[in-house]
Amino acid sequence: MPLLPLTPEEFDRKRKTYDPVEERRLRDLQAVRGEHPTCPASNAFFKARVSGRRFHAALDLGSHDGSFAAEVLSGVADHLVLVDFSGAALEKARTRLPGAETVQADLAREWTKVAPLARFPLVSLCEVIQHMPQAGDREAVFAGAADMLTPGGILLFSTYFERPGEPADGFFHSDRHSHLLFFHRSSEEENLRRFRAAGLQILDRMREERVDAFVLMRVSEGTAT
Repeated sequence: MPLLPLTPEEFDRKRKTYDPVEERRLRDLQAVRGEHPTCPASNAFFKARVSGRRFHAALDLGSHDGSFAAEVLSGVADHLVLVDFSGAALEKARTRLPGAETVQADLAREWTKVAPLARFPLVSLCEVIQHMPQAGDREAVFAGAADMLTPGGILLFSTYFERPGEPADGFFHSDRHSHLLFFHRSSEEENLRRFRAAGLQILDRMREERVDAFVLMRVSEGTAT
């Protein structure tokens, strides 16, 4: 999807009026069309890093239609819990993974639906927080994901990374959709600050064309939430 040029004034206006309900409609449409938002290269990276291990349960935050969970998590976890705000996506996920538990929730606004879930030895938060216009929401959801880990638990995390000469924030535009999807590119310092605050250390990392993918381990309760 190409970047739609916007004047600074247009960008500020669109960010201020950004409507998560419209994003949910877009995600519903993607699910109906069978479009998978996550990156095949990072999916393969994560699958290779958890292969051969066994987890009693895994939590997929921003699971969409369950394609990531089916490809990466289902082979290593005895029980799957999938969380997404798109009802159409979760319906697809239940068909793809009939044994999985599903929770419909907006991570940035309905974390109270997620917090009561048990802690997990494996949590994924892949290409999710970059679509949150508010920095406070991005940090809260990342910290919340880290808090869902058991001691020594593994967090699979990916997001867009900031590249020289490109804006940190912007919108994707697609001819197939009238909606503009916000994105945020995280800097190296931004990610490292998140990891330190959550008490996470990097076990492995892969960077491809636009996505930074990290395998992180919970080593402490963190310095902040």
